[in-house]
Amino acid sequence: MAPMTLGYWDCRGLVQPIRYLLEHVGQEYDYKCYTFGNDIDTMFSSWYSQKPTIELDFPNLPYLIDGDIRLTETVAILHHLGRKFELVAQSDLDQRTQDMFDGILNDLASAGTTFYYPDRRSRQYPDDLVRVFV
Repeated sequence: MAPMTLGYWDCRGLVQPIRYLLEHVGQEYDYKCYTFGNDIDTMFSSWYSQKPTIELDFPNLPYLIDGDIRLTETVAILHHLGRKFELVAQSDLDQRTQDMFDGILNDLASAGTTFYYPDRRSRQYPDDLVRVFV
């Protein structure tokens, strides 16, 4: 297997599930790490200077380059890798169940961010709903 290229910021964030999957299947990959600058003028410069040169349909982080395949967006990358390494359901019924479970996990992950970003709680959710998730 030829190495893939995976690009993201110098943090775990949205790329970590992709890295877990690549490690799980033993896929070699080069990790292109973009660092944050020290002030507002240079904060995103490591990514913005490279962004136009990578030839992505929707330039964003994270991105994955797998031979001729160039993808952005965490879920799209995970779906591609799941199909490539045969980690997805095979029957139509199992695929529908997997799609629903994927939606549930995304909902839980979104709700879970309120735990890590308490300033968002009062703006997005009533107090009684927040108590369900934290």
